[in-house]
Amino acid sequence: MSFSTGAAYLQTGPFTVNFQGGDLNLNLRDGNAILSPCPHPSPVIIPPSLPCPIGTTGFIAVGDADDDGVRDDLSFWSLSDVIPAFIIEPFRPELCLLAAAPPSDLLRPRAGFNDRGALIFYNVLTENVVQYDVTIYELARIYDPGPGGRAQMKAELVQGQYIFTFPLLNNPDNAPPIAIPVTYVNIPEGIDPEDRRFEQERSFRFTSGTWDGAGNYLMDPQLTNRITWIGNDGSNTFQGIDFYRLSIVTQDDGITPETVLFPPSQTPLLLLNSFTQEYNLAPFFFAPGDVGLFRLRLDRTLASNAVAFDTSVRLFEFNVRFVDSYDGFKVISFPVGTSVTARAPNVDFDGDGFSNIVEFGLQTDPADVTDVPTNPLPIENGDDTVSFTLTKRPDAVAGYSFLISKDGGPFVEVKANSAEWDIVTNDETTLTITTKDVPPPGTTYASMVRVTAVSL
Repeated sequence: MSFSTGAAYLQTGPFTVNFQGGDLNLNLRDGNAILSPCPHPSPVIIPPSLPCPIGTTGFIAVGDADDDGVRDDLSFWSLSDVIPAFIIEPFRPELCLLAAAPPSDLLRPRAGFNDRGALIFYNVLTENVVQYDVTIYELARIYDPGPGGRAQMKAELVQGQYIFTFPLLNNPDNAPPIAIPVTYVNIPEGIDPEDRRFEQERSFRFTSGTWDGAGNYLMDPQLTNRITWIGNDGSNTFQGIDFYRLSIVTQDDGITPETVLFPPSQTPLLLLNSFTQEYNLAPFFFAPGDVGLFRLRLDRTLASNAVAFDTSVRLFEFNVRFVDSYDGFKVISFPVGTSVTARAPNVDFDGDGFSNIVEFGLQTDPADVTDVPTNPLPIENGDDTVSFTLTKRPDAVAGYSFLISKDGGPFVEVKANSAEWDIVTNDETTLTITTKDVPPPGTTYASMVRVTAVSL
């Protein structure tokens, strides 16, 4: 019997963790149908052949043969063996109960079990056809995303012993149902703003990195990114019982099936130590502009007894946006052996009159004296105002601003409260400024671009 609680948490800032939904699932199985490697299913019986040496040995009258959630009624399958139910009577969901649980808001006794049992005729290619029953019962409870669902799950699913009862197979004496206990123990949970401070400090959250205004964790794929977290420790984690797996998957668009982007094997990476609280993502697995969903998955397999296990699951996630930073740019843009000083943002390495950081921002080579940035020229608009526009480096994390010289005077930085200029556009791709009024005839302007490095 598998008793599982599930919860998913999406972090969008240093202390902002959103509950994405949860569930309680109880799965009781007595017996099993063992599939052969042959293709399945078939609407008709198939004798032994080269593609399937044993043929379709079983007929599924009722039930789900391959546990994919779709019933396989009235179909033939190639079965290596069938293990029939031995203790629990099948097809009697009305006799199944959550009989007892720790003090909480969870209603009990609780019925509502689903019957997913199977009725199988085995050895249909011989004269010795045998009917086998496989018992499968399920109980499911869903908790909605958001604070309400989280509060409900927290109030209903508490630590302690849960006792489930099921009808006995071959019970002519009407013996009491069999009771199976399972123990649910503490497990890491995402930080909850409703918790007291000391509880928040022990909750799970990612502790590293820089977050943008849209709730994305920013990483430069040209650098090693160290991701750290807290909340898995000796109070809620068990070595050899709790297993953490790390991956970066595609973001959910509601249409395309999820794909594992990292590791390259497309199999989540198992962290060997359950108490690990950091991971170093090596460079160059991604490129600036890529996006994904970073996921740390916890799978628990904790035995309460010989037949009952806590198989709870937790997902701790954040959306990641891969960006281009000066720290990454300087790693790949200078000759091998260039000193730290020469690669500094405000140094002009190639002597072309523009600092390294400006060459980064305006997309030129800081090590090539012939590749020189061009400051934007003034553009006269249809209403006789004047504008300057620059195109930012794609996917860069950097600050941009214009310095404007009027009639050959000193360069002055244009800020939000500028008396003569409006910042018309300042988004991820473009910076545009425009004069507030029509300048007098003969007025001349020149621009310089200031770029400020942002460290992640």
